[in-house]
Formats: sequence, C-alpha cells, structure tokens
Amino acid sequence: MAIALKYGEGNDPSGEIIAGPAALVEDRQFTIEGRCEGDGVGFEVVTADAERRVLAEGDFRCDDPPTGEFSYRLQYAGVVQVNLLDADDVDRAWVRVVQP
Repeated sequence: MAIALKYGEGNDPSGEIIAGPAALVEDRQFTIEGRCEGDGVGFEVVTADAERRVLAEGDFRCDDPPTGEFSYRLQYAGVVQVNLLDADDVDRAWVRVVQP
C-alpha cells in the first residue's frame, strides 16, 4: 500500500515516501510493519490527497519492532501514505502499510 524510508544520519536527509499504487480497501484489516536502527520511530498513515487526514498513528522501539501488533480496520477506501515521525534518533528506518 505505502512505505516510508529513512537512511543516513541527521534530520531525515534522505527520506523517501511512496504512496500507492494499490488502494486501501474499506473495512478490511491492514497492518503496519517496520524496522529501524537506533532508539525508536513514530509513524502516521494519512490519506494521499489534499486533505491528508490522519487515519492511524503510533510508535515503536527499534529493539522491539512491530510484527503485526498495529492492526486497523477503517471505513476508508483509497490510496494512503505513511510518514515517519520523530525519526531524529534513528539512522535507518522503514515503515509500511500492508493489506493482504
């Protein structure tokens, strides 16, 4: 569905955000997966349109990355984007939205 990446040191010098091309299916469960090197990272899942409405958010520690514990079922259909938040203390990170 969507993925956000950070690699390198500093204040997100080389982050990438990829939205789509798949669209979230309404009322079907999706999960957040991720990994990082450093302390921890936050994320938000937003609509990939001009409104950029926050659909889900959370954070995880790098030594205990999410393995499906962030699961959601929403009344929304469409393309989403995932953003890294509070990523200053990580050298590398990725977070993605997966909907089987």
